[in-house]
Amino acid sequence: MGRLGERVARDLCPAMTTSSAARSAEFERADDRIDELHRRLLTTLTSKRCPYDVRTVVDVTLLARYLERFADQAVSVVRRLDFVVTGRTHG
Repeated sequence: MGRLGERVARDLCPAMTTSSAARSAEFERADDRIDELHRRLLTTLTSKRCPYDVRTVVDVTLLARYLERFADQAVSVVRRLDFVVTGRTHG
């Protein structure tokens, strides 16, 4: 999740100067992958066999949530930039 979040952040700056449907699709795929990793992580952290203490589980859960929301916001930014350029919204 961290590597994907870093890639999204790094790719967001160039996306502000060049807009394309392909770029939007890349951000949406990265967001979908982060969502999937977020679900898997939460499943692991809430299982009865989770080896971590409560504090660690809470910290990791919060960090994962922030990464997931960051990816959501990046997709939103790219969609808005595409709208400015094309006048079309994503369906």
